[in-house]
Amino acid sequence: MNLSRRSVLGASAAAIVAASLPHRAGASDLPQLNGSAIRSDLDLLRHAYESVHPGLNRYLQPGAFGALIDRAKIWAERDRTQQEIWLMLTRLTAAVRCGHTYPNPNNQTRAIKETLLSRRDRLPITFRWLGARMIVTGGRGGQSPLQPGTEILAVDGMTSRELLAKLMPLARADGSNDSKRLDQLGIRSHGRYLAFDIFRSALMPEASGIVRLRTAPPAGPPRSIELGALTEEELRTARQEGRPDLGWTFEIDHNNLGRLTMPTWVTFNSQWDWQAYLDRIVDRLIDERARGLILDLRGNEGGSDCGWHLLERLVQRDIALPGFERRTRYRRLPDALRQALDTWDDSFRDWGAAASGPDSSGFFRLQREDADVDILRPRGRRFDKPIVVLVDASCSSATFQFANAVRQTGLATLIGETTGGNRRGINGGAFYFLRLPATGFEVDLPIIGFFSAGPQPDRGVEPHEYVATRQEDIAECLDRQMQRAAQRFS
Repeated sequence: MNLSRRSVLGASAAAIVAASLPHRAGASDLPQLNGSAIRSDLDLLRHAYESVHPGLNRYLQPGAFGALIDRAKIWAERDRTQQEIWLMLTRLTAAVRCGHTYPNPNNQTRAIKETLLSRRDRLPITFRWLGARMIVTGGRGGQSPLQPGTEILAVDGMTSRELLAKLMPLARADGSNDSKRLDQLGIRSHGRYLAFDIFRSALMPEASGIVRLRTAPPAGPPRSIELGALTEEELRTARQEGRPDLGWTFEIDHNNLGRLTMPTWVTFNSQWDWQAYLDRIVDRLIDERARGLILDLRGNEGGSDCGWHLLERLVQRDIALPGFERRTRYRRLPDALRQALDTWDDSFRDWGAAASGPDSSGFFRLQREDADVDILRPRGRRFDKPIVVLVDASCSSATFQFANAVRQTGLATLIGETTGGNRRGINGGAFYFLRLPATGFEVDLPIIGFFSAGPQPDRGVEPHEYVATRQEDIAECLDRQMQRAAQRFS
């Protein structure tokens, strides 16, 4: 599905960067930022991306990003609001078609978060896009005010199709993987600063505290409804953030099948010993003679490489993981960028002998310190029963790499929907946080590009068995992917 082909990939440079808000009551009261300040930050953004970003020309033609910057500078010939700048930066970075390139809401200053991300305008429902249809899956902050399976026809007078057309050019994903864009624009029950929330808030800056919806229940005529909106703080409290176990759950069911659900692999700020937890799970599977394991990665965008620790307990011999060549655009970071680019590891500023090159394309090949890092070696007692992994379009970054590895090595069976990420390769591994001093915004800048060894399709990983979610499944609270996984062990 390529809903964004026209609005993102084939749009003119002017359309991509034209982020000015429609005239709305109250919009003129928002604080303005000086046009010359915006233009100076755009110059810095261009210099940083053209010097450092390893995937800048993976999908854009050489010079295309500079043309986008030039258009944005014309747009910035007059003062703009923070909301307008936020949308411009989001559109501009989304045009790179890299899932790790965007003004990251988690990395913005406290002042910007309070201005842009703290309104009482969050929808009190969860939903997902099935194509261009907006289908309710549950509620946020309490019981769902709408029956699961209900279709949202309009939000505050804007049809769902019109809303999606405005949102798609803002969504980040690798290459032409529009399924990932649709997934990102839905609302799940977990996660902070979700894309739909912050994009809609910037597109519609006035917040009345009420959301007006036109809905079509699974059975019955369409009707209009008004719901009380929520704040990000109220959602944070409802999510009970900070759980030490990252929300992972495990059980051995009545059919003697293990079921491990991992909604996130973001372990960076956790002191929890997740490695020991996974080892205890495998020990229990062996001791209780489980018939197999269903690993549910749906909704998991990645984080740390948690999957390899689990696979080490499943293999009986050394297995070479499908590798991507690691490339960077520089050996030593230009001095002019050192102050603007923040990171957590100063070794990223000078790769030294680890970066060989440059090659004819200007890339340096980045060597790994551990030559065996792409070799999966057996560890401990082995669980030798079948493994099924449930995946969907959210699986990107580390979970994309995991799905790609088990698909190519045959270590597990994938069931569900096509993953996020891109088989041509992704960007990530290490990051700079580009601080734009004049406007105060931050933009994430990945440092390492992962490139496939040979030609690959411009899409995510296809599961062995494709099982799509349908509106009737949501209405009936039916998990067909999990059912199909369990049937594999019948």
